[in-house]
Amino acid sequence: MRHVRGFDVVRPLSIATLIAIMLPLVLLPLASIFIFGTSKGLGSFWAALTAPEAFFALQLSLVTSFWATVFNVVFGLFASYVLSRHNFWGRNAIIVIISLPTAIPTAVAGFALLLLWGPYGTLGRRD
Repeated sequence: MRHVRGFDVVRPLSIATLIAIMLPLVLLPLASIFIFGTSKGLGSFWAALTAPEAFFALQLSLVTSFWATVFNVVFGLFASYVLSRHNFWGRNAIIVIISLPTAIPTAVAGFALLLLWGPYGTLGRRD
């Protein structure tokens, strides 16, 4: 990269554009949760947050995300080591399988699982 004297306009402008695009993607869902949650008053919103089911859901989410992170770190380090050091048959297929979660959006994968395992899906059909 070449050093240029003076102020670079493109970098702050690109960061501002990125923030302007990404900030609503984070803030709008949070705002909608708060707006719809408090539509019956702050008391019912607080009661829903402190309900035993909400604590169980939060605890389940935290435990699940903790163990998912542990397994991802362990198996990710192992897979990255093996894939970077060795060439073997099927290596490209493993790389594609590892890359699938970043290529397919979560909503599309969830919809595909629903179509497959849901009550009207191919494998979840109740006859």
